[in-house]
This record gives sequence, C-alpha cells and structure tokens, in this order.
Amino acid sequence: RALEALDACDLIAEQLPRGRAHLRDQIDRAATSVVANIAEGAREFSPKEKARFYRMAWRSAIEVVSWLEITDRRAEASRPDIVSRAGGSGFQSRFQGP
Repeated sequence: RALEALDACDLIAEQLPRGRAHLRDQIDRAATSVVANIAEGAREFSPKEKARFYRMAWRSAIEVVSWLEITDRRAEASRPDIVSRAGGSGFQSRFQGP
C-alpha cells in the first residue's frame, strides 16, 4: 500500500501549479520516506529497531496527509483526485473516516 500511496502522491503533485515546486518536493520527500522506512524496518531483526523504523514511516505518513490537506485547503489540486487517490491509498485523514 505504501507504493500505491507514493504513486497517488506523484499524480497529485503533478497537478500543482507553477511556482509550487517546494510543495511538490515536500510531498515527494515525505511519501518516499514512508516507503523507505517500511523497507528498512522489514529488514531489521531487533524488535526495537523494527519498531523505530515503523514509527518513522508512520510519522512520515502523517506528514504526507498534512501536505495533502494543505494542498486541498489551498485548492492547488483537484479535490476529487486527492480524496480518491490519497484516501484510497491507505492515508487516513479527514478525507476518509477513522
């Protein structure tokens, strides 16, 4: 699901208007961090280290959600795309219930 979420973020980021490269970069960094931290955690043998990487992935996912909510609030990408792509990719936010 993390890779699907990364793909969804890429599609949303493509819609951002000119001059919003910093927002596109933040979304990309956070979304790729989710994938990388899950992968690193999966390779760990120590339960403490595994949990640490999974916590970092969770925090990055929360960051992605916040950037998508900012994007939505500023109407910088299509709201239906944000809802369908981000909401359907495993990100939990105000776009989908708890």
